[in-house]
Amino acid sequence: MRPKLLYSTFRRNDLPAWRCPTCLNETLEIVPESFKIAETSETATCRDELWFDEEMAKGVFSCLLRCSRQACREHVALSGQVISLETFNDEMTERWYESGYRPIHFYPPLPLFQPPDKCPEEIFDMLAEISALIPAHRASAVNIMRTVLEIMLDSIGVPREKTELNKKGKKIRLTTHERICDYSAMLEPKNEAFMALKWLGNHGSHGGSKVTRSAIDDACVVIEDLIEFIFSESPDVKENIARINCAYAPK
Repeated sequence: MRPKLLYSTFRRNDLPAWRCPTCLNETLEIVPESFKIAETSETATCRDELWFDEEMAKGVFSCLLRCSRQACREHVALSGQVISLETFNDEMTERWYESGYRPIHFYPPLPLFQPPDKCPEEIFDMLAEISALIPAHRASAVNIMRTVLEIMLDSIGVPREKTELNKKGKKIRLTTHERICDYSAMLEPKNEAFMALKWLGNHGSHGGSKVTRSAIDDACVVIEDLIEFIFSESPDVKENIARINCAYAPK
């Protein structure tokens, strides 16, 4: 599932292809009678003012999502923000506003990632945290990504400490940058992917300008690729190769 589906504004008659957290199919639908909307206090107070325009209207919403598959029927709670969407007719001669719904919180979180069976449980749980945090807390999601990066380096066998001791006889901890650079041969051919996540993690940890949604989207794609690379089992084709060589290789 694309990361932007977790935060993209939608209309009631045009739902994103959300993935069910139980059966993993893109079959979630709104339970009609569960959909509730309320204006913010500010909108309700200002609506009768002469200067008020409908594009200023804001509100909140909540609803239940339900998997449409009879064999599943899982439920997900969704809440978020109501905004006004400017809309035009085909000729662009008429304008009006429709309500748009921006997701903020899904529970249980929607599964953004589908890691292979060999993926460690610790990483699996953190991927669920990333999915839960992306709609409302991008910086926190990036911090979890940084932790996932460190654990992936552990899984490959990249050490966290230097072999030599400091003057006090204590172990010297390697920075993430040093782990990637000093053991680059172990990370081939994914060195740039590890380093890109490290740069993003630095940005998220040190504050400053906000992490963009496009950067989050890119990071999720990179993480999924690395997880597949590290934890997916390649089929053993030795016997297939041997049979071909036996039949066709020069004797």
